[in-house]
Amino acid sequence: MRHGQRKSLENRIDMLIETAHSVDDVQVQSEIAKYICVLSFGFIEISLRDIICQYCSVRAQPPIVEFVDQKVLRDMSLRQERIWEMIGSLDQEKREYLEKNIDDKLKDDVQSIVNNRHQIAHGENPGLSLDRMKRYHKGACEFISQVAKDFR
Repeated sequence: MRHGQRKSLENRIDMLIETAHSVDDVQVQSEIAKYICVLSFGFIEISLRDIICQYCSVRAQPPIVEFVDQKVLRDMSLRQERIWEMIGSLDQEKREYLEKNIDDKLKDDVQSIVNNRHQIAHGENPGLSLDRMKRYHKGACEFISQVAKDFR
């Protein structure tokens, strides 16, 4: 997935959020927020995998890039520490820079999406509102933009 495709998915999620605001039933909005959470999780996962593969593609042979994509990144749980470990295993200085310079609120938004998505996947009801999910998604998009800009 390239930047244009990531942007397309981001726009699709934004459109879904705006459309869901036209629903008057708060309970239905909450159910839509769960779907948006799952899509946002996918957006984060796909975006990070793409960013890391692009980073590797200019530094390694194609079989190594494919290995990183198919074996290493597919097992990424998206917990913050796992994200930083993955980046640090490729470039420790960039890990330190990103950890230091990405706002903690953005990191928390990403972690909230991850935590809520895991609850949803295990049949739990995280009590997710549409407005909260909108805020989390916006923060996750900013997080991805900063990682993409600074991890080259």
